Amino acid sequence: MEYKSLADLIRPYIDKSSSDLPKKVRDELLANTYLAQEAGKRFLNISEYIFQLWDKLSPSERLEYSEHWDYESDPDLEAVREYFKTNWDKHHEVLQDIETSERLNDHGIPSESVIKNNILEELQIKRTEIIRIGNIPWADRKGYFDQSNPATSQTNTIPVRSMTKNAVINAFEGIYFDRNKWQKYLASPPAWLAECRVMRGSKSTSATWNPVLIAVVLKDRGIPLHKLDSVFVGLSKWTSEWQEASNCFRK
Repeated sequence: MEYKSLADLIRPYIDKSSSDLPKKVRDELLANTYLAQEAGKRFLNISEYIFQLWDKLSPSERLEYSEHWDYESDPDLEAVREYFKTNWDKHHEVLQDIETSERLNDHGIPSESVIKNNILEELQIKRTEIIRIGNIPWADRKGYFDQSNPATSQTNTIPVRSMTKNAVINAFEGIYFDRNKWQKYLASPPAWLAECRVMRGSKSTSATWNPVLIAVVLKDRGIPLHKLDSVFVGLSKWTSEWQEASNCFRK
């Protein structure tokens, strides 16, 4: 039986109150609740988050929860789910490698210190990439998988949400760099910052950036979590992604 998308079902009614939902939508939400209970899927309780709390959720939250449900429930996405799970499993391994490398003794020898720092920088870049992939929205994951899989795509060009340079400067001004230095280093970024770039600039277009990735690398460089949290007060569209990416810092 072909899977029926819950997100597609509710999308035409995403801005309506629960009392205005057609009976077919209400019945489908309730049916999915029973399916979740029978399958033991506690990751997302449709009844609690969408059906019972519909009027307390914003339209974007309703859509996000339903897209999460589709991602976890569609049998055709099994390979996609495994791909992203495998990617995130690498995060713990990289954290262990970083911890081990930080304990290396360079014996005060400059050449060994350089080697150690290079190893750590490479590991941080790898970790940043793992987090970037892990933050791809539920609805975009199949497209990412298809483009990343040589069997289904000939290109690795990946559409990812991003911000302009000026938006980044406005958001992070006074955190790690002042406004002028942000302007300078976004124009000519060091390796650790370049990994946060989504799209390179050209003569006609500006480079774009992922603020969540920038915040992650700034946390690794000693910026307190509460200061980074304050950045996302003004970036409401990125708040959920920042919360997910920063969970490892809050334990």
